[in-house]
Amino acid sequence: MKEELDPNKKTILVIDDEKPIIDILVYNLKKEGYNTLEATDGEMGLDMAVKLRPNLILLDVMLPKIDGRLIEKSRYLIPLDGKLTAELDIFEGDLAPLIIVEVEFDSLDAANSFIPPEWFGEDVTESRKYHNSNLALS
Repeated sequence: MKEELDPNKKTILVIDDEKPIIDILVYNLKKEGYNTLEATDGEMGLDMAVKLRPNLILLDVMLPKIDGRLIEKSRYLIPLDGKLTAELDIFEGDLAPLIIVEVEFDSLDAANSFIPPEWFGEDVTESRKYHNSNLALS
């Protein structure tokens, strides 16, 4: 029997192909007062995420039954001036030698006034081509 979700609680979707891991996470999340949803593969998890719109998704990085390219990358955090951090992603596998650097800003003004170091290369901020969702499909 399916458990009804309490509309007054945040909902967390747990996706993992190992049921014992799901059980441990769900037990602790419920104890903390969250609604929980469970999926045991990527296809089921994606379907639930789209249909049920949870507040948060916890997932295993390697899941069966999901179409698309596996995105393999190493991420390095590089401190920049002004308390900013660059996230440098070096892609591996069939996306190598792609390298993308990203910086998060507190405001649009901060982003617009940022002068990137020379090593940043081409600005691809407006290009959807480099979003993970598109890289997984190309």
